Amino acid sequence: MNRSLKFFLLVAFVLLAIASCQNLLIKGSQPLIEQSTIFSECRVVRHQLGQTCVPVEPKRIVALDPIYILDPLLSLGINPVGTAVDYWRGKRYWGGLSPDEAEGIEVIGQSYQPSLEKLLALKPDLILGLTDVEQYYPQLSAIAPTVLLDYYKEVQFSFKKHLRAIAQIVGREANAEEVLARYQQRIETLKAQIGNRLEGKEISVIYYSNGTFWTPGHQAVFFKF
Repeated sequence: MNRSLKFFLLVAFVLLAIASCQNLLIKGSQPLIEQSTIFSECRVVRHQLGQTCVPVEPKRIVALDPIYILDPLLSLGINPVGTAVDYWRGKRYWGGLSPDEAEGIEVIGQSYQPSLEKLLALKPDLILGLTDVEQYYPQLSAIAPTVLLDYYKEVQFSFKKHLRAIAQIVGREANAEEVLARYQQRIETLKAQIGNRLEGKEISVIYYSNGTFWTPGHQAVFFKF
């Protein structure tokens, strides 16, 4: 084989490798955001369902969950073009967000059953969601690069880790650190205000969600009303 032919085959192989990285998925089980590699036009992100070539600066993001995807994106200064929401008693349930904070974001269905037709019409360049819509993964990834995060393995244990993971996907790592720094500052301010007034006292923590009061261990302490 002469040198010209060898050189031609080498160039063809390199071009093929670059094109392959822009394919949406490679099946297989990989840890969430264990490592990302940046190419000229996309960032290869490993996640629970494989790996996805995410645009370096995505402009039209769709969030398939209001609490664990939309809220962190808004905190990072990103306004998605669309989102899927939950419903409670016939009304849209935004989690910790207010309807005003989600104003202007197109609703494309419920978080566990997004409308693929509405999603396609938005022409997203990135879709983010949870693995509870894993059954739609082939259709979603055919519309745009898709990353689905596993709530039970990755999200629920640390909101800080989750925020940083999303920030890494969308290239907003510095924004995430600013958000967490402000959060820590608020904690320090509250600690200074409380002082030693809680010493020797037993504290119980509950939270309210969907008509029910819960303890941090996810045990209901009051029936729904």
